[in-house]
This record gives sequence, structure tokens and C-alpha cells, in this order.
Amino acid sequence: MIVVSALSRGNKASGTTNSLLQIAKEASLGRPCEESIEDIASEYLAMWESSDDGKFRQKLEISKRHLIELTIALSKLQELTPKTLDVIVSFGEAWSMMLVTEVLQCLQVPAEGVDLTVFNGKKLNSKMMDSGYYNGLAEYLGHRLDHCKAPVVVVPGFFALPSSNHSVLGTIGRGYSDLCAALLSSACRADSLTIWKQVAGVFAADPDRVAGSHLLESLTPEEAAELTHCGAEVLHPLTMRIAVEAQIPVYIRHASDPELPGTLITNEGIGTHELALATAVTVKEGVTVLHLTSKATEAKFLATVFALLADFGIPVDLISTSRASLSLALSSQPDEGLLQELSKIASLRSADNLAIISLVGQAMRQRVGISAKLFAVLAQAGINIEMISQGASEINISCVVTASKATLALNEIYHHLLKL
Repeated sequence: MIVVSALSRGNKASGTTNSLLQIAKEASLGRPCEESIEDIASEYLAMWESSDDGKFRQKLEISKRHLIELTIALSKLQELTPKTLDVIVSFGEAWSMMLVTEVLQCLQVPAEGVDLTVFNGKKLNSKMMDSGYYNGLAEYLGHRLDHCKAPVVVVPGFFALPSSNHSVLGTIGRGYSDLCAALLSSACRADSLTIWKQVAGVFAADPDRVAGSHLLESLTPEEAAELTHCGAEVLHPLTMRIAVEAQIPVYIRHASDPELPGTLITNEGIGTHELALATAVTVKEGVTVLHLTSKATEAKFLATVFALLADFGIPVDLISTSRASLSLALSSQPDEGLLQELSKIASLRSADNLAIISLVGQAMRQRVGISAKLFAVLAQAGINIEMISQGASEINISCVVTASKATLALNEIYHHLLKL
């Protein structure tokens, strides 16, 4: 089984999905988008070098017209709903499915494409997006493949959710292709799941910022989940949860160099990092920290703060708290309305242009003095710490530093605590 994402040349920022998101925005403002859609379609046609009878070109032309008609209607309504945004974005994965299926068939590989972008099954209880919901979703997606006759099935990574109340982008966010692959792997009881990316695997530190950073042979699911939450683009957190529950080992490998071994994510793996003090260090930039001190010894202070954050849809990356004070690290800029509401219940101080540095490792649970070594390394490098937080899992220690010091912090931590 092959699950495909939208076409992306070079980097994600210039890829098809981002282009479609921009097209949706432009159309909702009443602006014409036909030229931009033609540009995307041209990129898909440029990937097609076969002398077939033009079936792919014909299918692409029909689908392209549907997308243009949709954006014309959107430009008249000028109201972009989450579901409409889902539909527009889904064209990228649908076109990739059409392309890969046609390529395989021209190579005499018996392949069949299955479109999952339209839901036609029973509704699932979506009040709680819990394990039961995703198990039901995996079962539904698996049933969609039951009638496939070809031994190779090509599936678009974008799939419709079985609920009118939730959108894919709003509920899952980016990374839905990885999740789709995990759900289908679970439904089909696959032996393994291989996710092909434009990287050789998972590194102990970002190789673009830390020269000589080594590739990790393996990670535990907990380490992979922590690294993802802390800014490393490993896998969507839900992808890991589905794979772990189904006991499916996950390989991350380089799409352009398939001979490289990549990184294996499994409970049983033993990697090159087993002798290091920790496994990896990562950074998340664009962080704002809010320091709040309660104006009264109110028992509901914390509850009120988090209720406000939920009302304004602001996720929290790190928390450091005492009975009367609270520090929050946010990777999204807080709304002015939120700040006004928080000022009613607490003295408020904010700091911008910060970065979260996270040291992650399964072995940190058993090793004494890791925190002291981490802070000593940063102190020796003259890096001031704005905030400190340790994850409940005990395999993650995070601190907030000035963004301009982030690369220096990564290098110092890697060379003193992680380098083999």
C-alpha cells in the first residue's frame, strides 16, 4: 500500500499544500485564482514523462476544472468555512494519487487508486476524539480498500473525517498524510510502516545548525512523540499513538536516497545513542513567554487562566507554576483580547523573540544530574535561561532562551552531552 502526500519541490513552504492554502485565502477575498491553479497543475504535468495515451492529463484537467469552479464560487461567497478549506487542500493529495497510479500502471505494475477525500460511511461519535474514534476511523478507511482488486493500492494522504463538526486541518492539522498511513497500517495489520521524507532520518540535533550531528538508528515512541511536540518534524503525534497501539514499527527514511538505513521507531530498538547522556536536542522558535502573578490568593487562578487560553484557542508549549504565579511559553502570538482578560486576574509581563530548547532521552529517567549538566553547559556558554520546565514523562527537560542564542545552545548541548 502506498499513501501519497501533495507534491512538494524543495521545501514544504513552497509546496502544493501551502499554495492551495493561499489560493483558498485569495478566493475568499474575491480574487481570481485560475492562474495559480494552472501553475500547480503544470508542476504535476512536468512530473509526467511517459508517452501514454494521456489518461493522467485528462483526469487532471477534469479535476482542475472542478477546483477552479470551486474557487469561483468561493470568490462570490467570500466566506471560507473549515470544510471548504479541507476540500480545496485535498486536491493536492488527489492529484498525487492519480499521478503515482498512472506511473505504476505504465511500468506494468498492477496498481489501483482509492480516493478517500469523500466520506461515504457511517458517522462516528465525534464528541470525544479519543482512541475509540480513531480506531473506528481506521476500520472505516480499511473497509474502503476491501474491494480493491489490484495488489498495489495508492491512497491520497488527505482523507475526509466522518463528522460534519470537524475538519481535517482544524482537528489534525498538517501531517495528516502520516496519520492516514498509520490508520491504514493499523486497519490492515501491517508488519511495518515506512515514511519517506526529504531527510535521512532523525538526527540527534538539526544537522543544518549543528555540524556533524549523528543520525539516530532508533528511537522509542515516547522519544519520537516528545521530539515532535518540542519542534522536531519527526511525525504527527497521533501517528505515533496509532502505530504504538497497533504495535507497528515505524521507519523514517530518505525518499531521494532509499539505500540509507534511516531511523527505526520501536519499543525494542537499541540505537547509537545508548551510551550518550540523552538522545537528542531540539529547538522551537518564535516563542513568547507570559509571566503571571495572581492579584489575589484565588483558588481558581489556574483554572481561570487555562479556561481563557482555551477560549482564545491558544496552545501552551511549556508551563512553570507555583501557587500564586505562572509562566507560560507559547509558540503562537497571544491575542490582545487574551492579554486584556489575563490582566484582570494577574500582573502580567511578557517576553518575545525566544526559543525553547529541549533535551530528550529515555535514559534520562535513570541518570542522575542531567539537569545540572544541561544548565552548566548553558551557563559556561553565557546563555541566560528565561524559563525551565520538565515534562511529566521525565524524558524531557526544556528551557527558554533568547532566540539569537538558540543555535549556540544547540551546538553546546550537542557537543557536551550528546556527541558520541
